[in-house]
Amino acid sequence: HFVNNSGPGGGSGVAHMYMRGTGTPVIDRCVFVGGSNAYDAVNAHGACAVEMRQCVIADNATFEAVRLDSLGNTVVNCTVVGDDTELGRAFLSVGGSIDMHNTVIVGFTVTFSGAQVDLSRCLAPGAPGDNVPGAPSFVDRPGRDFRLAPGSLGIDAADGDALDPAVMLDLGGLARYVDDTATSNTGIGSITYLDIGAYEYGGTPVAACPPDIDGNGVLNVDDIEAFVIAFLGGDLAADMDANGVLNVDDIEVFVEVFLAGCDE
Repeated sequence: HFVNNSGPGGGSGVAHMYMRGTGTPVIDRCVFVGGSNAYDAVNAHGACAVEMRQCVIADNATFEAVRLDSLGNTVVNCTVVGDDTELGRAFLSVGGSIDMHNTVIVGFTVTFSGAQVDLSRCLAPGAPGDNVPGAPSFVDRPGRDFRLAPGSLGIDAADGDALDPAVMLDLGGLARYVDDTATSNTGIGSITYLDIGAYEYGGTPVAACPPDIDGNGVLNVDDIEAFVIAFLGGDLAADMDANGVLNVDDIEVFVEVFLAGCDE
């Protein structure tokens, strides 16, 4: 964790990490927060092509969160918040190139001098193509908890092939591949339920008695009515077998368990 570091001030310098020269450093599962008195929170230029994966860069009082001016940079499953920087920038590149995958971006992405930034399965306001346009819901942004909150955009929506398959844990040290049964899988690749961002949402708890749709602890005709409404409306509250898909199997499970009753 790089926390509350200060740069030299005067509109120059870097608060947390500065990379130059040659090589391809890998920045894996790092947190950069609270930077100040600097132009950037994280910076790389020259022939230094950076690979950033599962990092959080947020809550920095700098001009922008990340500046990558070198060629061949990759950013995968990161969470970058820059709308609270002095210029509102999440990313800046001057003459460089950045390939971003499965990344939460809050703030502007700005390019100069022919810089090229390509996004794929990223969550960002107005993001085009195969990305997810919109803003995330964080668990506690003021408290620097940048995990996706229940129901947030980005859950089960990433490219499962963009992240190295050897990566099994998220930034928080929890399982990286968790299928949230309350969210439809809209991701792409061989695994369609990987989350966008540095953290994997842990999943919506399965109800102790799934047919008890209204959650009042009693199975009655109200639950039948609630199930029908949810099923016809495409609400995954009716997903009785918790596979993320509504079909006849859910009706069969609902009837079977409803008639058998649930343990107290």
